[in-house]
Amino acid sequence: MKTIAAIYIANRYWNDPKDLKYAMEDVETTFIEYVDELVFLFDNDISALIDGANKDDLIVAIPLSGAVQPSIIESEKHFKNIVIMAAYIKGVLSDKTSILSTGYNAAPTVMDSYAVLKRCNKNIKLLLSIEELKNTIKVFRAYNEVRGARLLLIGDTEPWVVSSDRDLSVYENKFDLNIVKISKSYVVEKFNKMNEEDDGFLKIKSYFINDNVKIVEPSTSDINKALRLAAVMVDLLDEYEANGLAVACFSLIEDLDSTACFALSYINSQTKYVASCEGDIESMISMLALKNIATSPLWMANPNIQNDRTINFVHCTSPLDMDKKQNDYILRSHHESGRGVSPEVSLPLGEIVTLFRIGNHGNQCMVQLGRTLENIKENTCRTQVKIDLESFDSYIENSLGCHMVITYGDIKDKVKSLAELLDLEVLV
Repeated sequence: MKTIAAIYIANRYWNDPKDLKYAMEDVETTFIEYVDELVFLFDNDISALIDGANKDDLIVAIPLSGAVQPSIIESEKHFKNIVIMAAYIKGVLSDKTSILSTGYNAAPTVMDSYAVLKRCNKNIKLLLSIEELKNTIKVFRAYNEVRGARLLLIGDTEPWVVSSDRDLSVYENKFDLNIVKISKSYVVEKFNKMNEEDDGFLKIKSYFINDNVKIVEPSTSDINKALRLAAVMVDLLDEYEANGLAVACFSLIEDLDSTACFALSYINSQTKYVASCEGDIESMISMLALKNIATSPLWMANPNIQNDRTINFVHCTSPLDMDKKQNDYILRSHHESGRGVSPEVSLPLGEIVTLFRIGNHGNQCMVQLGRTLENIKENTCRTQVKIDLESFDSYIENSLGCHMVITYGDIKDKVKSLAELLDLEVLV
């Protein structure tokens, strides 16, 4: 998806060549940092916009005068994604361009066009600032990352993950996904062939292993098996040109004498892909949705409810850098099986986090903000952090499943905008 700024101009207003040249340079200087292309369209001729563009591109329509409404309406017929930028508002462009475009009736053009387009296109947005533009571009890119994505399911969803739909066509039809089933036997075959001198193996090893890392239960053999499995999963994502994977990790333990904790930790932090465990398709799609709007790596976690109406979120798959810098960690075994390797990460406290999950057959999503608190370690998954939610009651009543996707930072508004594009009912 390209982002194209389409600037609509009527020569009947911009009849002074010097003023027009100044305004065009002003627009280019202002927007070139945020878009892939700029196209100037005159007197309702949009051929320069249509030529070479793709229907999936995001068009940022910027009226600089009146009498261009027909070309804005016509543009919407050629592109699925279009937003209108009220660039005449003071502070977006220079004062001179703002004054001129306002005098040339850009303001009523914006509202006239927006009122008509929103009748038939729910994705239409009206943007009032550069900050809104930046956020909107991120949201549309996230939307396009989900729509049409290729995802891998290794094995079958674990039987206890009852909230995740087993009918893959539900997700494929809802989000236009291609979900590819990967057999356990193929993973085992690749695992057995994985060379510990392989560049991918060594790259992942350097992420987890250093002279200062504390190792509790795992042996050198345990660590190397976990690294081999992580390298295999990255190779699979590359091989299938996929966007993410869900792995039925428990069903692999007996075959490989290892767990996928290292793999998920690494993939969700250090690659362009996403990965969920226990074969949880809904968590994988939730992670895919957040990947391009999140401000930190993503972590899928279980909720342990506390008696003070907080929740201790826990899992063995946390990235090492949940707040974008490496956190303290030690290497442990996987909690349930006592095998494999899991990073036990000390997550940052006193920070705002966003919690998210898609569920109910891909029709709803839940989003909550929270703040991380110090917790007393429980006898459960290795990485743990207590979270005080903005609404504990809403979290309980609107829960869509066990696993939640957590990222540091407040991206709730972006999530709600993305949910609207994905036709998801938002539960807050």
